[in-house]
Amino acid sequence: MFAPRGGGKTAQRRMIEDQSGGLGTFMCVTLDAFDQPPGGRPAGADLYYHLAQVCRALVLAVLIEMDSRPQAVALLDTADRKLLEAQIDHFLGRLSAADYETALRSVKTLGTKAQDFLKKYALPIGLLIEAVKAKYGLNFNLPQSASAPERQDASIRFHLNRLAEILVKLGYESTYVLVDKVDEAAFTGTPVRTYSFISALLTDLPTLELPNLAFKFFLWDAIAGAYDESGLARRDRIPIYTLNWSPSELSAMLQRRLAVYSGGRVNSFNDFLEPSAIDAHQIIVRLSAGSPRNMIRLSNRIVSEALRVDPGVGQIPESAVWAGLSVYANEIAHELIPKYLQELKRVDKVTFTAKHLGSEVFRISENAVRRKLQLWTDSGVVAKVDEIPNDGNRPLHLYGVVDPRVCLAMLQSEEPAIVLGNYMFVCRACQSVCISDRADFRCHACDATHHLSDATTLLEACRRG
Repeated sequence: MFAPRGGGKTAQRRMIEDQSGGLGTFMCVTLDAFDQPPGGRPAGADLYYHLAQVCRALVLAVLIEMDSRPQAVALLDTADRKLLEAQIDHFLGRLSAADYETALRSVKTLGTKAQDFLKKYALPIGLLIEAVKAKYGLNFNLPQSASAPERQDASIRFHLNRLAEILVKLGYESTYVLVDKVDEAAFTGTPVRTYSFISALLTDLPTLELPNLAFKFFLWDAIAGAYDESGLARRDRIPIYTLNWSPSELSAMLQRRLAVYSGGRVNSFNDFLEPSAIDAHQIIVRLSAGSPRNMIRLSNRIVSEALRVDPGVGQIPESAVWAGLSVYANEIAHELIPKYLQELKRVDKVTFTAKHLGSEVFRISENAVRRKLQLWTDSGVVAKVDEIPNDGNRPLHLYGVVDPRVCLAMLQSEEPAIVLGNYMFVCRACQSVCISDRADFRCHACDATHHLSDATTLLEACRRG
């Protein structure tokens, strides 16, 4: 599933976790806290890296299940128990106490059983391993090589497959592996780094199609393009869904939340405002970038600005709407592009060419401009938006800011209403916010063409009837 940040991915994941009710259903493990990849680089996260974390959680799931049901050991034959001994040594033997607790927390199905296991075996990991092996007859004195799977895809995939089979023998129909918060790790953050980190697992069909297993990914929609462009996306074999919130859906959600929390007295954010021509409810919806979380966040910033100026305010003035929007936009921009926001402020234009950047703004070489543009586009807030004629030569690539929050932050010297009324437009085809300072422009989301003369500005769309 692809969705914007704050679009409801984790809520969807938790619904699946809640449905994993123990024996007779499915085992559910969640990966949402990740080890530092080899070399400290996202690209160092190969298939072995990812599957080793899954295997670690599944080994613990097997041990927790056997500890809560000692009779379950009889369901495993000698080959299963020998393999389990090797897997305990390899996947748990080098764990730190913190990693051990993280792995236990990832086993969502077992809930209180996992907590009881942690309390019961609050030992150094080496003593834990020996205690568990002795209790369940897993001391086969295997040679050391048997507990060290080769760092190869086939080897680690074999162990994952066998662990899923063991869980079936213990009474589970299948195992779900839920992968979430990939873009929130310290070493990801940008679309390029996030995709580089997860791609080895996301594109490995032999793993994703193992029997008794289902992988479900909850991913930032900013990496969907890289996934498709990789040539490794197999939409014919891997179902892919996109969670989108249209402006009308977000508007209805905000209306319902306000109605519920006010006991039916408030049905629009505009009910909080002093008499004004602006539709603050629509401003919040349109500038939340399809994210319910950001919709609530912007609402909060507007209220906070009103209370900051006058703690006893009865109605929110229009000035607080614009002030709250500015605070919100700056926060988002600093989260998305902390390293490059000051550079974009120097550009002071919402569309630009490489030639303009090199000769008029930064006065740097062509190669340096290319590098700068690559960094900006990798962040996901700048993109190639069109081509423009170039006096008989090849057309020039036209780049532009595609995130309206970043646009507001980079044009900080302009009043927000001026920016919404001159540089932001509502796409007639998909209702996305287009950003341009040209007479003709394309929607970055759906590629629909627009002419300035008949385009609807965002400010016009956010005025009351």
